[in-house]
Amino acid sequence: MSKKRTGGPELNPRQIRVLYCVSREYISSGKPVSSKQVLEHSNLKFSSATVRNDMRKLEFLGYIYQPYTSAGRVLTDKGLRFYFDSVKTITEDLRESNVAIAIRQTSVVGDVEHLLQGMTRILARAVSGFVVIEKPKFDSLFVNSVAISKITDGYLNVSIVTDLGVSLNTTVFVGTSDFDIASFQKYVNMAVVGKTIGEIRKGIKNVELRYDEWHDRRLQDIIQFLQSIFEKENEEKYYKYGLEFIIS
Repeated sequence: MSKKRTGGPELNPRQIRVLYCVSREYISSGKPVSSKQVLEHSNLKFSSATVRNDMRKLEFLGYIYQPYTSAGRVLTDKGLRFYFDSVKTITEDLRESNVAIAIRQTSVVGDVEHLLQGMTRILARAVSGFVVIEKPKFDSLFVNSVAISKITDGYLNVSIVTDLGVSLNTTVFVGTSDFDIASFQKYVNMAVVGKTIGEIRKGIKNVELRYDEWHDRRLQDIIQFLQSIFEKENEEKYYKYGLEFIIS
């Protein structure tokens, strides 16, 4: 596993952890972060005074700053670069480990989404304007894993994780179909993992089941299931922020 640490020699391990928590909270909320929020939304066991002192050090070193009196701190460009490098390092370390694919991708997918959203907000504030960042084209992304869980009777939640860390979440109605979710998830993953979403959509369109012939019920269920997921177009294609700068 990689031993590389982000943050540079100027930060000790505790300060790196505090900076990561500040970065993650700011990117998630888009609002200034206080020492109290850092402790409430993390598993750090330090005192509030220790976190405040570390945040002062981080501000002095240019990772964060206080936009106005009595506010929390927000990320600078240097702080955003730290967070980006941290996510990249975590991803590389997990890829080198023997952690299962589903766990590995769950660990980093949120960070990729939040990073893109956070970059949109930071850029909009930096230029005091409206910023639009285009999401990666889904058809070109490779499927790494599909997780299926039951929401309630007749409804399943499906989370598709791609190689870039971008996820697609959707709800599928399966009616009164009674099947083993774990087994069904296994067969779905066997069918789609390693293929691009574009290839899957094309393959689904070319499949025709003749109803005057016998088919394995699992095959029919899987095809109908994949059609209900992959034939939907991803509605939101952009990250957008800064409309208030236009209308104010």
